Amino acid sequence: MSPLPVRYIGRARLAYDLLISTVALLLAFPVAGVLSGDAAPSLAIRQQLGLLVLIGPIWALALRVCGNDILMRTKSRWQQLGVVFRAVTLGVGLLAAFLYVTQLVAVPRTVLFAFYLLNLVLAGAARLGVYEYLRVVRSKGRNGKRLLIVGTARRAGRLVQILEAHPEWGMQVAALVAKDSADGYLVGEVVHGHRVLGTPDDLLAILRCEVVDEVIFAVPEIELDTVEASLKVCRMMGVQARLMLDFFAPEETRMTVEHLDSIPLLTFSSTPENTFGLAVKGLFDFALAAVLAVVLSPLLAAIAVAVRLSSPGPILFRQKRCGLNGREFTIYKFRTMVDGADEAWAVLASQQNDQDGPVFKLTNDPRVTRVGAFLRKTSLDELPQLLNILRGEMSIVGPRPELKCVLDKFEDWQLRRLSVKPGVTGLWQVSGRCETSFLERIRLDLEYIDRWSLALDLKILAMTIPAVLIGRGAY
Repeated sequence: MSPLPVRYIGRARLAYDLLISTVALLLAFPVAGVLSGDAAPSLAIRQQLGLLVLIGPIWALALRVCGNDILMRTKSRWQQLGVVFRAVTLGVGLLAAFLYVTQLVAVPRTVLFAFYLLNLVLAGAARLGVYEYLRVVRSKGRNGKRLLIVGTARRAGRLVQILEAHPEWGMQVAALVAKDSADGYLVGEVVHGHRVLGTPDDLLAILRCEVVDEVIFAVPEIELDTVEASLKVCRMMGVQARLMLDFFAPEETRMTVEHLDSIPLLTFSSTPENTFGLAVKGLFDFALAAVLAVVLSPLLAAIAVAVRLSSPGPILFRQKRCGLNGREFTIYKFRTMVDGADEAWAVLASQQNDQDGPVFKLTNDPRVTRVGAFLRKTSLDELPQLLNILRGEMSIVGPRPELKCVLDKFEDWQLRRLSVKPGVTGLWQVSGRCETSFLERIRLDLEYIDRWSLALDLKILAMTIPAVLIGRGAY
């Protein structure tokens, strides 16, 4: 499929989404009346037309930001619905903010709420309907894209196998091209079930004679410098070109293409790539920490008094810990041990340690005060870390921050847990806490990084409450 039809398809999809949003807005007024139990809110025709005009640029921006214009034929149903959810949420948020700031039209909140729900349902149902229809159509050989694969070795075979396993994508292999003149003896032969039409020197002639929508280069990394001439041929003919980069990607690494001014950079990351979700996580962390700091201020004051009366020494315990990418910061806790407990650490660590690995922990630590034992059992000693969250040094959910001297004893692969902000609670804290082995904690921390989502954070927060109440593994 050439760039021109792709552009038209993108515009048609945008018009389709705008039409659904328009219908949702018109239906929002009577639905808001049903939800509120009163007469349906109404606006003058001029005001309703103004809202419809506003939806156009706002929804176009929201859909673009949320990835509506990327290749969707290979995406799953949940990925399709994810685009809808993000776009509708962002679109309604921008619309509400614009109306609030400009006071252009007084739209009742019930209407905006009904509009949001209707838009989610209608847009989601429409997206899935089109998705399922196109899957059926593409499985029958229609609405397909003809691909020319440059390469004949194992990498090309793997690509052919994946494409043939998903006929619903509608991506059909037209033919193969030998990776270089040295493989010219394969021209005319059938490799991986498809005929080899020529070498890269023949690419221009092939594109002139064959119907090709995309060219995919499945060549070894050592021959990337030979691809440049072929890319120029594709650009001249208006055919989209793609380059397989699977030889660069370790199993846990995500790749994205970014630009530094005019220089394209291939970025490898082992951390979550959901920029929108991470932004929401940061806002959620700050908001929840601020609310908890205010709501729990009487409890914080009571604990501070109890710590002061329990034994001589400061109320707060301060210690240097390592956070994101190894940055050191001062972590805050309510003091649970006698003053000067750090001085006895080396002696106790050399005599006994109830934990495996480089982490030190004693079940019945003689340095812990009576009040401190209660605070540890209930995890109330961690509450001052709300300040660390407000300062941006920690998150609510994430791997626990460690001492630099402890991290120095970690194996190299275990240090990937530093690739995200540390948290007050995390996956291993709700899975047995100190009863879990050191390697199991590392495994859970890395699993959290690889599986991260806002839903997982909310799940861990929900599991934290019973874990704290039960107090299993806390000492």
